[in-house]
Amino acid sequence: MTTVRANENVDLMVIGTGRLACSLLQAITGIAPDECRTLIVGRNLGRTARLAELIGARVSALGRSMKVMAQSADLGNDESIQALFLRFECRCVAIAASSQSPYEKITHPTAWTDLVQDGGYALTVPCNAALPARVARALDMLGSNATLVNGALPDVVNPILVRLTERQLYGFGNVGTIASFMITPDAYRANRKRILAHHVHLSTPADPRDEFCVWDGSISTDPDLSTLAGMRSLPREELNEIAGFSGAALIIATLTGTRLAGHAAGPLGLPGGYPVIIEAGRMTLDLPPGITVKQAVARNSAWARMDGVAEQLDGRIKLTSALSSKLNRILPAAPTEINLRDHAAIRDAEHEFATYREYLRGFPAVSLN
Repeated sequence: MTTVRANENVDLMVIGTGRLACSLLQAITGIAPDECRTLIVGRNLGRTARLAELIGARVSALGRSMKVMAQSADLGNDESIQALFLRFECRCVAIAASSQSPYEKITHPTAWTDLVQDGGYALTVPCNAALPARVARALDMLGSNATLVNGALPDVVNPILVRLTERQLYGFGNVGTIASFMITPDAYRANRKRILAHHVHLSTPADPRDEFCVWDGSISTDPDLSTLAGMRSLPREELNEIAGFSGAALIIATLTGTRLAGHAAGPLGLPGGYPVIIEAGRMTLDLPPGITVKQAVARNSAWARMDGVAEQLDGRIKLTSALSSKLNRILPAAPTEINLRDHAAIRDAEHEFATYREYLRGFPAVSLN
């Protein structure tokens, strides 16, 4: 590892210019201190600059003076990512972009989106892991201590990233989104209610016994089904807006050192989502009394099967037999286990599954069922 002095200091770098990045930035404008220097990074400089102008206007409308800047980078290129961090030294980097859009099933449904919807998001892990892995590698190479906050399927991706970097790592959305609907502000302030949930719980499980867990103090309770039904009826784009707001609260607490009780996806590189506490810039688990880390991880690992993940160990993802069967019926040569053990393996897997994706995009939805 080599420590390199960057040319410019920023407090927060947000990578992405889509809906998730926009909601994250909009929330940050309302709660970040005025001295927070924020850099938006996107593939297209024009789009990125327009977003920075929009966020800057929101800052002004709120009577704030937070500085917002724009920078373009080739997010699929290791050298471009490294050059970015050679120029900018950050305290926190938030990933709000991916080469696999969560809205593809809505905007461009194909046989690929059918397979992901029916079989599980495990198929998208290589594409979701690629960018945060590149960022983690660049930060490590330059000796940066920045916290990495991942919004690209963190429930499954963060257990891969934690093998590659020793920096503070957590994710936003998913459990944070669910908690935003299920926990009142008073309960949050009293740090009374805690939720254990996975990405899959944004939708209704086929088996009610697979529903997420809620605790009121030390007492396990059932989720409020009416609130849950309302949340799950919303379009995914609107749920992602809440994800951005829940992520902003975690990020600003990390940057300012204030104490916050909340919920994070993939905290400390664990699978799924957990209640957490941020204090003095560091995140720790905040599990209900009587629940061990091992028990909480076991529940999230079991729920991950609904995303097509049978087992996640040592940087490898073993697909469930149901997903493997669906995949191999269409693509007989596709693997039933995905190797993501190191940066080279992630690059290879990203290329392999992007190839499968492009092939299946050539078939209309429901055509291969």
